[in-house]
Amino acid sequence: MSVEQRAVATLGSVVVDDSGRLWGNLPTEQHKADAEAVLFGNERQHFVTRPRGGSKTTDLAAIMAVALTF
Repeated sequence: MSVEQRAVATLGSVVVDDSGRLWGNLPTEQHKADAEAVLFGNERQHFVTRPRGGSKTTDLAAIMAVALTF
């Protein structure tokens, strides 16, 4: 398994709230695309724009936790 595949698998197993929900069960295609751009993009910066309640903070916290472990 490649590093990218392990990072995606780890991201999918991150518990995102007190109810025990996993990040891998929540995201839409936009959320997945943002996660891949932040983790594997060639650019140094990625600007995440979503409406209020769009899970920006939760997603970026999970993504950064994974980024720090790989």
